[in-house]
Amino acid sequence: MKQIIKIGFCLLLISCKQDTNSNSITRIQESNIKTIFNKPINLVYIWTTWCGVSKSILSDTYTQLQKDSNQYNIIIICGNDDEIGIENKLNDLQFKKYVISNATDYFPFIDRLNIKDFITTKFKNTNDIKLEGNFGIPISLLVDSSLNVLNSNMPQDTLNIHRIINDLKK
Repeated sequence: MKQIIKIGFCLLLISCKQDTNSNSITRIQESNIKTIFNKPINLVYIWTTWCGVSKSILSDTYTQLQKDSNQYNIIIICGNDDEIGIENKLNDLQFKKYVISNATDYFPFIDRLNIKDFITTKFKNTNDIKLEGNFGIPISLLVDSSLNVLNSNMPQDTLNIHRIINDLKK
């Protein structure tokens, strides 16, 4: 009888832990966007779980940037709604988990359109962002707390990202 109670208790703990993990992904909506982008400089990285390049940059560049980011936010946003892929990638990297509000589950063509819509409707000064034709993922942007795009042509390496952010602070 004690063994059955122990097994039941363990299963209860496991189910509670899974529930908190699944709720840890936040959808970016009108109601919470200002609280997410709350520093003068916000480095935004939009990626998808189906893009190998964006996952590689996330692991290499953004892991290093996270160690150095006291004066700016790093906001990692997934453009598709693949909860398992997001959890698997970001749990190792200790990032907060965000997904765009209109994300779908693993449809690359639709994901690109949804990301384009997200950028053009949520941010200001998006004219310089190349969203037509061969719309590429990942996307890195510098955005201020008023959601103005400060730089839409961000490099994907740590050194040049630091240089651009330091130039903005001057």
